[in-house]
Amino acid sequence: MERRTASILVPTLLLMIVGCYPDVRITHTPVVAKSSQTVTFNAVLTSDGDAPPCTIQITVNGDVERTCTNMQEGDTCSYTGGPYTDREHGIVTYSARATSATGDGLGTFTYHFGVTDDAYNYAPMGFDCPWINARFTGPVDEKQDVVFHMAPDYGSFEAFVDDVGDKINTVYAQQAIIAERPHFDTFSFYVYRKTAAGSAGCGTVHADAERDMSWRDVDAVMHLSDFTDCTRGSHFSAEGGPTKAFLHESGHAVFDLGDEYDDDDCSTGGYYELADEPNIFDLRSGCRDEQTAKGRNPEACWEFTSCSGGWWGIHSLDVHTVMQMGNVGEPWGVEAEERLDWYYGHF
Repeated sequence: MERRTASILVPTLLLMIVGCYPDVRITHTPVVAKSSQTVTFNAVLTSDGDAPPCTIQITVNGDVERTCTNMQEGDTCSYTGGPYTDREHGIVTYSARATSATGDGLGTFTYHFGVTDDAYNYAPMGFDCPWINARFTGPVDEKQDVVFHMAPDYGSFEAFVDDVGDKINTVYAQQAIIAERPHFDTFSFYVYRKTAAGSAGCGTVHADAERDMSWRDVDAVMHLSDFTDCTRGSHFSAEGGPTKAFLHESGHAVFDLGDEYDDDDCSTGGYYELADEPNIFDLRSGCRDEQTAKGRNPEACWEFTSCSGGWWGIHSLDVHTVMQMGNVGEPWGVEAEERLDWYYGHF
């Protein structure tokens, strides 16, 4: 799979103070707001900096709107604002900061999302924009830009927006490694206003998508029908509901991970060995060399499937890793974790 590598660099200061000073991750819902809707902002204390209790401040459109005190690691500070009528066809910006007795913690980026009219029309500065920012973190040449597309079987755009919010806030923002704020902030998320051509075959985006959004990195086609989802390069399909498909297919499309399950009839598995930090191996010798180089036991390698000539790994099929299943909270596994670490290290 060919993918443009973004140029964002995580500041050295950020890497130095995470875990030493309090840190916070903030999200919002709905991820795209109509000008008649209120919006809830949730700031989670992800690190107390070993100096609890902490204070969290939520800032919206430049004003501190909520201050929460006596916060412990894992606590959430929430603020509901709006409706943002005066922001219609524009954006709302927000951020959060955590502080403790040791001083200021790490403040977040300033994120923003689009505010539409009641029909989800979006025309900033009079331009009819075909896409809407759902959680914008920075310029497209510095981020991994994920665009959500609505399949024709959705009954309403609002239901689609709600499902997109679930994928951002309860899948990506809750899954190990992705949820770490420096990692989560490498993504910008968007919704496309034009309905996809279909959901079968990993999804087929609208014919205008390339013209409208040539800068995008990943296409996620969301649908309601129940069928086996798949990934084609950086393009994948997933059900809008809370199924395992979205996280698993993201493992393929975003991180380029291979499948770690034994496909009964060898018809759906995606098995391939990456040039850098592969999670599965085409040959036993490759798997053993990897374990030896990393100071691990090469005897852990085993052929977990005979499909496509046989594939080797160190994971057990009863562990239920993300690339076996894909439910939120399931582990990535040693090799997949190393791939994710490599991925974020090259962003």
